[in-house]
Amino acid sequence: MISLRSKTLRKVFAWFVSNEDRELTLERCIKLLREKPRNVERVFLKLERERVLKSRRRGKQRYFSAAADTLFYHHYKTIFMKRARIEERLERALINMKGVQSCYAFGGYMNMRGDVDLVVVGDAAGGAVEQRLLTAQADIGRRVNIFKLTPFQFGGDAILRGMLGAEAVQLV
Repeated sequence: MISLRSKTLRKVFAWFVSNEDRELTLERCIKLLREKPRNVERVFLKLERERVLKSRRRGKQRYFSAAADTLFYHHYKTIFMKRARIEERLERALINMKGVQSCYAFGGYMNMRGDVDLVVVGDAAGGAVEQRLLTAQADIGRRVNIFKLTPFQFGGDAILRGMLGAEAVQLV
């Protein structure tokens, strides 16, 4: 089972979802995505092992492409697209909102089950955050639980990551 928590994995998979009919070498992907070579290599090999990507050799080069003809690829693509839609919709609801400095999503939604939990950092007025997220909640078809923290309570990204684990995704 592939976890979509890795930023590198999400970037690689997003490229293949948007370019299903194209091939890509490992070296080209590293340049395109500007990620660490070892991380990209691990992701490619993991996706190939899970039958989401396929590869072929031409000389010394190895070309990877989406295994669009497999059920595994379609399964992960569906999960990926739903999750990307959730994150995009929540981000759109809170971006440029006065008083919101940052927002992190975590919890069961990462694996496409359960509520979406958000930590909103800032000093936004009363129910303004809740009001903005009501329409997003209806759009994504999930309940959104909001935990508001002031900048003083927040204490920084490292502390939050320690509390929530590596699974937290920064939206704003």
